[in-house]
Amino acid sequence: MDSLDLKYAKSVIQRLSEKETFMKSELFDIVTSNQVLDKLLDAFQRDGYITKGLSTYGRRTYSISLTAKGHAVAEQLKRTQEVAKGEITEEGAQFKMPPDWRDRFKGLSAMTHLNVLDDHVAIQEIDHSGKTTSVIMVYVKRINSHFELWCEKDESKECRHVDFAWSLPHMRALIEEYIKEGKIKEVGRVE
Repeated sequence: MDSLDLKYAKSVIQRLSEKETFMKSELFDIVTSNQVLDKLLDAFQRDGYITKGLSTYGRRTYSISLTAKGHAVAEQLKRTQEVAKGEITEEGAQFKMPPDWRDRFKGLSAMTHLNVLDDHVAIQEIDHSGKTTSVIMVYVKRINSHFELWCEKDESKECRHVDFAWSLPHMRALIEEYIKEGKIKEVGRVE
């Protein structure tokens, strides 16, 4: 298991990116257990995300710095959060998350194990108890050099399922691939 999969990992990596060096004690507001923090930092060091500097105060006190790999991970985490919040758009993508995306997409989940083809996105609707109530297919339509999405359930190009499909990372990657290959020139809804 990679150390980034451990509890608190992403929060600690992001904190460590805020300045050049930290003392371990400066991380206790994120991880309150000394033992848990030691295990996490040891795993980070093993995976090459941090270095530990010796201290004159004793072997249990040391400074912590991100490596270049750690900085790259922290930057990627920051960018991912900004995209998820709708603060920025992915390069090449010509859309932005709607401001009410949390409410609009509540109860929707992409069924990525079904998304092996680039002609549709399977989205499951989940009720308040966590049970799947339906699976909605949103199809990718290429019309000449234009790319759009169409929801089978709502028979529409403008619904929350379509908006959710536009927000998925693999959909953004598909759009970028089509643009690079020259398969499409426009993205969005055609009237």
